[in-house]
Amino acid sequence: SIPSGISLLNNTRRLILSNNKLQGTIPYEIINITGLMTLDLSNNYLRGKLPAFPVKLQNIRLNNNYLEGTIPTNIATLKKLFKLRLEANNLTGDVPKALCDHFGNNPGSRFGYETIFSTDCAHQFLPPKVNCTCCSWCTGAFSSNKRTDNCPGGEIKVDINYKRSDWYRMSWYIHDSADQTIFQEGPLLSLPKVSSYKACVSLSDCYEFKSYNPTGYEYLERKIYVNGILLDASDNASLAFGYDSSTDSLTKGKCDQVEAFGKTLSKDSRVIFNEMAKASGLSTIRDTTSPQYKAAQWTINDAERKSEHRSYLQRYILALLYFSTAGERNWTERSGYLSSEHECAWFGVTCDIKHMNVVRAINLTSNNLGGSLLSELGELSALEYLDVSYNANVTGQIPVEFANMWSLLELNLEQNRLNGTLSEQFDSLEKIEVINLRNNILSGSLPSLRNLFNLQVLDLSHNYLGGEIPTGILPTESLVRLDLGANLFQGPFPYSVVHASNLQELILSHNEFTSSIPPNIGNLQHLTHLSLDQNRIRGTIPTSVHNLTKLVDLMLYNNDLTGTIPSEIGLVTPLERFAIGYNSLKGTVPPEIINLRKLSLFHMQGNVLSGSMDWMGTCDMWSKERSFISDCGYPSELEDPLECQCCTQCCNAYERCQNNDLSMFSPLEMSIFGMSGVCFAMFVVVTIIIYFVSKRGVQMKYVELDCVETSGEDSVYCLVLTSSAISWIITILTVILQIFLFILFLLAASFKGDDSDWVYTQRCPASSLDCTDEREISNYAWVIFVIFMIISLLPDLLNGMKLVYKAASAGSFRCLVSGIFLIFVSVLAGLTSYFYNHAIAMSNTEVIINAAVLLFINDVDERVFLLILTLCPDWLEGQIEDAKEYSEKLKRKVSRMTRRSAMKGGRSASSLRLKQVRGLRDEDSVTNMLIERVEELEEICMTLKKNEEAQKHNQSSGNEDVTIYGDLTEGMAPIWRTDSDRSIKRRRSENLRPVWYQDSDYTCSTRLDDSRPIYHQNSDNSWSRKRTYSY
Repeated sequence: SIPSGISLLNNTRRLILSNNKLQGTIPYEIINITGLMTLDLSNNYLRGKLPAFPVKLQNIRLNNNYLEGTIPTNIATLKKLFKLRLEANNLTGDVPKALCDHFGNNPGSRFGYETIFSTDCAHQFLPPKVNCTCCSWCTGAFSSNKRTDNCPGGEIKVDINYKRSDWYRMSWYIHDSADQTIFQEGPLLSLPKVSSYKACVSLSDCYEFKSYNPTGYEYLERKIYVNGILLDASDNASLAFGYDSSTDSLTKGKCDQVEAFGKTLSKDSRVIFNEMAKASGLSTIRDTTSPQYKAAQWTINDAERKSEHRSYLQRYILALLYFSTAGERNWTERSGYLSSEHECAWFGVTCDIKHMNVVRAINLTSNNLGGSLLSELGELSALEYLDVSYNANVTGQIPVEFANMWSLLELNLEQNRLNGTLSEQFDSLEKIEVINLRNNILSGSLPSLRNLFNLQVLDLSHNYLGGEIPTGILPTESLVRLDLGANLFQGPFPYSVVHASNLQELILSHNEFTSSIPPNIGNLQHLTHLSLDQNRIRGTIPTSVHNLTKLVDLMLYNNDLTGTIPSEIGLVTPLERFAIGYNSLKGTVPPEIINLRKLSLFHMQGNVLSGSMDWMGTCDMWSKERSFISDCGYPSELEDPLECQCCTQCCNAYERCQNNDLSMFSPLEMSIFGMSGVCFAMFVVVTIIIYFVSKRGVQMKYVELDCVETSGEDSVYCLVLTSSAISWIITILTVILQIFLFILFLLAASFKGDDSDWVYTQRCPASSLDCTDEREISNYAWVIFVIFMIISLLPDLLNGMKLVYKAASAGSFRCLVSGIFLIFVSVLAGLTSYFYNHAIAMSNTEVIINAAVLLFINDVDERVFLLILTLCPDWLEGQIEDAKEYSEKLKRKVSRMTRRSAMKGGRSASSLRLKQVRGLRDEDSVTNMLIERVEELEEICMTLKKNEEAQKHNQSSGNEDVTIYGDLTEGMAPIWRTDSDRSIKRRRSENLRPVWYQDSDYTCSTRLDDSRPIYHQNSDNSWSRKRTYSY
């Protein structure tokens, strides 16, 4: 800024501070420089209102600043003032009449100079900022004397060679047909030299060159070029030249009519056409296939239909933007475009209503634009905001003409497909505050932006920019956010950024920067985000980080950092995200980190850190949404691996990670707990059954089942139904083998341990803070797994329960053991299948495959049975017969218990009848007698059935004598004998008197075919005195 002490230069006659980067206001103390005659503060960043000036001033140049307010009347008191340049500012209102009266008297003539008074008073299709009837020059919203690109419409170049060695001021100008100034007064000339001036023009317009110093031309040599071709080299003080229809160019003495769109343009239409041709080029507008032709034709037709004043140049540019980006086909929202509405009402367009309705903002973000950006947008020199972000079909390069938008404050071209390089001429956007070119395909090096003293945000991330960043090319004084991440920058760390005292966000991640972090990084005391990750930065973490007292994010992962984690990091209490993973840091994690109570992300995997982090205390003190990752997984490369109970993920030596939210118990321990619960449940069930059977006499289900068949006739589990010690040993060893194999898999399913098969399903790459789970198991796979387990294990589990049920009812220890084995192995098989799949399965098919493999262990009992059958078939057959005999005995026992229970339940009526018939008084003795009689009849029934089968066999072999045994086991003494006459005797002798005869209808009577049978065999194989009554 200009210091107030400048008033001490009270004898200064000339104060020239033009073309600098002065900011602030013009100090009111300037009035104290009483001898000042020339004041030149043009081309700076001065703001505020115009102050009072010294009375001797003759020449004031304040053009090209940001001065505001109205032009004060007191300037008219400067009686010697003959030059006042106020154009290209934000001044508004009417020029005071006293000031017009002053310049109307041509004060410059008294000193032999031209009188000049210039403001922003040009209409140029828009209402002027300043209303001035006495100004010698007027500029407008689209006037620009700071062109830095190639002119699309045409270029005029003026060379002036001054041949004398004394000082001389060349005063001249070039006006177009709209009386707009193309060139203004030249600089002060001295010594023999050539001064060149360039400006962009329209080849369809007409121009006039005129000098205000005609008497000095014998010492001047003047040349005028059009597009590099010499137009005139005379020393005339004036020259007229314009459009030549035969060549579509400029020629001396010509100003032809313009033919366009099939007609001769009127005077007003030609003025509009000239501006469009200047912006786009005459040849381009004449190309009927170009969007410029469509936009120009629509603009001319629209202008001829309307009589009111219109800003047709900005209307043309907006229409051209619509045509060139496929607005008719692709735009999501297009309301207002190409309509009779004012362009300020078109979608995405914002105008300054207070100042001429000039377009101040264009916002077409996420509107599905296509094609390339227009160079003509550079003509909107009053544009302050341009946002065409998030339009994936916008391609091409960023037009260099954007450098002409000298009012631009924010440029947002994020998330497009822009390519090419960044122009050095962006350095001329002196007012710009935000440049966001994130997520494009830009390449090349970073241009110098040192002159963008107002730039606060520079986001060039996610492009292909590369090379080194030279010192001093960034405007460190104003920067608040600098994001150069995800590019190809390399070389040393840009140390100049540590002087950006206002910097809040510094993001240089994902590049190839080398060297070390500056030790004075702590100077950035306003810094909240520091991301230096994914580079090749070496050295240690500076201890000066403790000065970053506002730091929230510190990203240093995936570098070549060495040393230890500085304990000073614990002083940065606002820190929420701290990532140092994938470096070469060693030592322990400093306990001072416990002071970072806001910490929600702490990644330290991929280092050589060791020791315990018990100082973190209870995990509840940290955020529930935290992401703490360390090398606490197995296997580890360290002898003393890091222990972190509060970490959310643990990584192993293979850089694979796993959630650390597993149960505190291992799968084996949880299986033991589960089996203990099953055993306890079975104990409770057996106790209840025994109680109800023994005390309440309740009739139970499943009492008639075959124990051999239920335990599995093809399984070694049925061998425990025998009395053979060898069979028991074989069964117990088989169960032990199954349990041992299941335990092996349960141990392998443990999260920790050297023998663990646990698959770490997550990958936390060095290039990202996010972890991805590579396990691809859908819910339907687990549904299929459950169904598969039910189909495979439920039958054995139910059979085991039935056996336990029967064992409790009948008091059979052998059935109880067989049932426990079935239940225990089935439950253990299910638990092992689940835990092992949870540990290693990565896909849907692996879940099924692992389950099928583990179910093979569940079938080991059948495989052992098949092996014994192959090796010792006779022995095994005998054991099976023994088991079946035991099962039949158990059936009979249960049957007796069932009937006894039934008879006891109905003994009130039965006992009364027995007492009346036999005169018996003891109900229990009668009941016992009946039960014994029924059992005797059952034995008879069994022998009869056995006899029938044997008799049929002997009849087929010619043997009529069949012996009936009272026991299924052969070798026992026969009890009954059936002779050929179907008589049943107690001895083999034929002459013994038979006891009963078996009739043809399976009744037993005292005589053969007696019509009065004593016993009848019912359909359920029971015997009764009458067929309708059965015990």
